[in-house]
Amino acid sequence: MDRILRAGLMGLLIVAAGSTASQASAQEAKKEKRKGLVDQVSGQGYGTAGCGLGSILFGEKEGMVQVFASTTNGIYSNNTFGVTSGTSNCAPESGDAAAAQIFVESNRLAMQNDVARGQGETLSAFYTVVNCKGRDELNRVLQSNFQQIFKADASNEQLVDSIRKTIRTNRRTANDCPTLG
Repeated sequence: MDRILRAGLMGLLIVAAGSTASQASAQEAKKEKRKGLVDQVSGQGYGTAGCGLGSILFGEKEGMVQVFASTTNGIYSNNTFGVTSGTSNCAPESGDAAAAQIFVESNRLAMQNDVARGQGETLSAFYTVVNCKGRDELNRVLQSNFQQIFKADASNEQLVDSIRKTIRTNRRTANDCPTLG
């Protein structure tokens, strides 16, 4: 009789534990659905317009909405500030090659102009994203290799790779961007 009673109690405990686990997973799913405003607007993907206020307002929807997102970013000049400060959907998870590629995708033309001049806000923001030091020397090295870096048909990935190789192969800048890859 004791065995039957123990087996029955064990069965009830197992059922209760399973029910509690099921309730806990249902509560977790419910919590995920109820995100706060900060969670809703930070860290989400963005479309071709890049990060900035436009990405928060319009998200990663495709099509003409990206024109509005880009216009919003341009009017309020917040891409570079967002990248530098890590706000407005511009916070990469780490300063690595992936962050560099995201930055270049969002700021290619401005970065191209800055490299051509050998200085600028966008180039400075790029160095911040990929944790570079020795920025004056980096500016000189990238500017002197502008034609090799910014080839007309280069993809964003190829552009980042060219920047990385240019920095790595120069003895004065080889160690200035350790997390770039």
